[in-house]
Amino acid sequence: MSRLALVLGVIMLVQAVLFGADTSAARAELIDWTNIPRSGGGNGWNNNGPSGVGASQTFVNIDGTDVDMVVSYSRFMWDNSSVPNIYGTDAPVIPLTSSLRFTNNINDSKSAPGSATGPTIITITFSEPILIDRMALVSLSQFISPSLPRYEWIEARAFDADANLLLATSVVGDSYDLNGSVVVRADSPLVLNDGSGVYFGRGTSIQSTSCPTTVGPCGYDRLTLKYQATPVQRIELVHFATLGGNVDDTRPTGTNGRTSIAIEGITFSVPQEVILYDWADAPDMGVGNGPGDYSTRNEDNGPSHVIIPELYLGGQVDAENDGQPTANANGDDNNPAAGPDDEDGVVVADLALTEGDAATVRVNATNLTDDPATLTGWIDFNGDGLFAAGEAASVAVPAGSAATQVILDFGTVPSDVAGRVYARFRLSTDDAAMAPTGPASDGEVEDYAVAIAAAPEFDWGDAPDSCLTTAANNGPSHGIVPGLTIGQLIDPEVDGQPNATATGDDTNNLDDEDGVAVTQLTVVEGGTAAITVNVVNTTGQAATLYGWIDLDNSGTFDPDERVEIAVPTGTNNVPFTLDFGAVPTGFTGSVCARFRLSTDDAAANPTGPATDGEVEDYQITIVAAPDYDWGDAPDTGAGIGAGNYATLAADNGPSHRIVETLYIGALVDAELDGQPNAAADGDDAAPAGAPDDEDGVTVADLTLVEGTSAAVRVTVTNLDSTPAVLYGWIDFDGNGQFDLEERSTVPVLANSTNVEVTLDFGSVPAAGITQTYARFRLSHDGAAAAPTGTATDGEVEDYLVVITSIYDWGDAPDVSPGTGQGEYNTLAGDNGPSHKIIAGLHMGTVVDGESDGQPNTAAAGDDLLPVGSLDDEDGVSGADLTMTAGDSALVNVSVTNLTTAGAVLYGWIDFNENGVFEPSESAQAEVPAGSNNITVLLDFGLVPSDDVVETYARFRLSTDNGASSPTGPAANGEVEDYIVTINTMPSAIDLVSLTGSYADDAITVRWTTAVELNTAGFHLYRNTSAARATAVRVTDALIPTGGLNGGDYRFVDDDVVTGVTYYYWLIEVESGVHADKEYGPVAIRAALPSSRTTFNIFLPLLATGAAR
Repeated sequence: MSRLALVLGVIMLVQAVLFGADTSAARAELIDWTNIPRSGGGNGWNNNGPSGVGASQTFVNIDGTDVDMVVSYSRFMWDNSSVPNIYGTDAPVIPLTSSLRFTNNINDSKSAPGSATGPTIITITFSEPILIDRMALVSLSQFISPSLPRYEWIEARAFDADANLLLATSVVGDSYDLNGSVVVRADSPLVLNDGSGVYFGRGTSIQSTSCPTTVGPCGYDRLTLKYQATPVQRIELVHFATLGGNVDDTRPTGTNGRTSIAIEGITFSVPQEVILYDWADAPDMGVGNGPGDYSTRNEDNGPSHVIIPELYLGGQVDAENDGQPTANANGDDNNPAAGPDDEDGVVVADLALTEGDAATVRVNATNLTDDPATLTGWIDFNGDGLFAAGEAASVAVPAGSAATQVILDFGTVPSDVAGRVYARFRLSTDDAAMAPTGPASDGEVEDYAVAIAAAPEFDWGDAPDSCLTTAANNGPSHGIVPGLTIGQLIDPEVDGQPNATATGDDTNNLDDEDGVAVTQLTVVEGGTAAITVNVVNTTGQAATLYGWIDLDNSGTFDPDERVEIAVPTGTNNVPFTLDFGAVPTGFTGSVCARFRLSTDDAAANPTGPATDGEVEDYQITIVAAPDYDWGDAPDTGAGIGAGNYATLAADNGPSHRIVETLYIGALVDAELDGQPNAAADGDDAAPAGAPDDEDGVTVADLTLVEGTSAAVRVTVTNLDSTPAVLYGWIDFDGNGQFDLEERSTVPVLANSTNVEVTLDFGSVPAAGITQTYARFRLSHDGAAAAPTGTATDGEVEDYLVVITSIYDWGDAPDVSPGTGQGEYNTLAGDNGPSHKIIAGLHMGTVVDGESDGQPNTAAAGDDLLPVGSLDDEDGVSGADLTMTAGDSALVNVSVTNLTTAGAVLYGWIDFNENGVFEPSESAQAEVPAGSNNITVLLDFGLVPSDDVVETYARFRLSTDNGASSPTGPAANGEVEDYIVTINTMPSAIDLVSLTGSYADDAITVRWTTAVELNTAGFHLYRNTSAARATAVRVTDALIPTGGLNGGDYRFVDDDVVTGVTYYYWLIEVESGVHADKEYGPVAIRAALPSSRTTFNIFLPLLATGAAR
């Protein structure tokens, strides 16, 4: 927002306050033009008053409001006279109470709306601005001869005291139509309300023989207006009328007609000016003063200012009836509740003061008056409740200042005044405002709470003064504040405490030099200087930790020796590491180190003051570089990734200081840096001619199989009197990172010589990684628990690791290549089936791996290998593998598929025992993703009656289509082989006899059974030939069984023809899973004896099995 816009906004706000008050006492109505007082005496409109262009009449004290009014008219107008007239009962239309009518009979009174040359202009000017609640205008016309239409409209304009055109707040148009006298024209203008005024076009009021002069009433148009937003000083009314069909038509000579505008009345109110005051809000507990008790209320002569729109503090000001004291000096901010917060003139940050510091306060002020103003301020430094003259400051605010920032200088904050006090600021052109109490004729007052902080204490350094430590040498100092320390302790000093060992601050009061561990104060020539510092920052602001080490022993902290790190707020005794890089070679001894923590950027220098935080100096000892052992896993560049490990020093690779008492294997040699290569044997060959010291790990243990246990044996020696730890990592996921979950540890006891320990890494995950790397670190130093970085003793060895996948194989018999009876494709050399084992895809509940097929005659080799493993051939129910010839071969299989892809269960039964699992011997079923230990059914059809007693079955589960073949590999899942037993089909019944005879024109068929197994009953089929296929059933319903012990049965067939031989078949209907059995035929001739013949069948004749 521009400064001008802000100022105007404030002025408008104040105007709204000043003129928005109660106006009921100044409300008036002008509804009777016969009674209003005229200037010079008399009441009402003077029908005999002045006439002609510029004529006017003046009225005073309208309705007792002291508002005067001048009504002027710009053309000759008359109503049977030359003067506007009171609208009486002899008018040609209905009377509209007491209205003032202006009649225009000028020939050619045309003009478009908005024209400057309208024919009739009436001006009403008020002696002071008013708000118009209602003003009604009426358009009238009389046209007697000839009877022609009129085109007419009204224009109204209202202006404020500065002659600004005003928009009406309400516009209503209506018509009074009687006897069809109002005709609305299609081309009339609409009601408009724009920046040019208000136009009201309705149509034509025609008065002719149907509405003569002496007969009434007739129609009219009315326009009702309100101006309630801004007071109105002047009103202009224009009435246009033309004769004929168009706007520009001219009234013909000799015509007789009149056009009128009537003012019905005006209801208005006079805005009342209200004087508003701004008051202060410092605490005021009663009459008088004391600590925290100021003169703020009216009864205590508190300060007040008459509000004017041109003089204020900040961006706004609001009014109160009295002082608004509160403990926080914000009562004026919150009163009224929905009002603006006008305590906005002072830059509040400047009210946070500190003992001994300068007290300068910036204030934003506006003075748009013509007179200079003064801003006076007080800060009650001694907190006695009085704004004393010695606590005051003032500055001029010239006339015409818009949102100008000025500065009050209160001098130096006294000592021993820490705490909360209060300040008062008064702006006015009135000299009375230069006192902290009492009224002022203009301007604003604002009170504020002020926080004064105690003078800070300082922490100083203690390095030798050659490193610039004392105040005389501009040594470093920090103002002590809560929540910002190096370590957890801090104490103050009045100056630096230098000594040769940088411990002067430690021995003066508290030993507060506790941010850096003593063990870090020795660094190695040629090594890395990385110092970990514990810090606290709970200030709510971001801080920075800076550090310097005089590594070049120049006696100064050089810019290139500085390291820094951000310390966010909320840090509570958290370690931060400053990496100073490589320690130069060629010097050993003691040098200075300095650490500074602060929110102040000044602490980025090794000397000089900082507003907060702490400084700690230390003596750093540089010692000669020992020999180190390094790793040799591949390191192809900065960072990590597949095949790229942190091995080199530049990548923080692992290193161990070589000692004679702690090592892996039998040997250890030194290198200057990591020796990475793809085979992880760089340390074996470097330096040239040195022994191969990568000899501690049993290399055979580093060839792993997915799904099996990874246990690695390592030979170690620890001749020290304290135990050490052997750490090992295998990068199972191949991401180049030795992760914590890939680590195994084992203690190495003190005084151990060439002992073998085992690191258990758990099960090898099936991650699809075929080659990866391992790292082994032995040390007393806990730093070796990480796969990178330096350890103070011991050894590191890296190795290449090979991982192979684990597969499940079949175990049907396979003695030699090829197939044959009892000879299947099972071994790898015979393209036997194999499945890579993955989690969540298997038959039964268990799956284990083998290196090859496990054939034996019982198809149980996988059950037994490896020795001690679980029996994983558990997916198929054994009962389903004992079958009977002629029965359905139905096998239930328990399966699990927790992958995201659908799987298929394939099965084969070698019914013909030829050693080949043929397509005709197969069945399959879908196993949806997400299936968990469900049972699926494989239907192999009927078991053939091929005299096969024992054969084999194979089942394969996989998402891989390769498993649809009984041989070859599949990408996942499981294979299970089983032995299958097939029993011969049993006789369903023991049939003793099947006979027939003819008598009495019918054939009787009889049969007797001794045993009936699984029999539901019997049917008979008949034919006139021995052809079974065309026989028809003659039993309507099933003849029920006689029970397990059999019975005698008879069936009479009376649908026969004499002389014809009939053949009958007996069908035993099974009640179980076996196929129905067929017996017969028995032949019977339908002829009487002497040639009667009976045939007896004693042995069952089994036909095709299921015919009826």
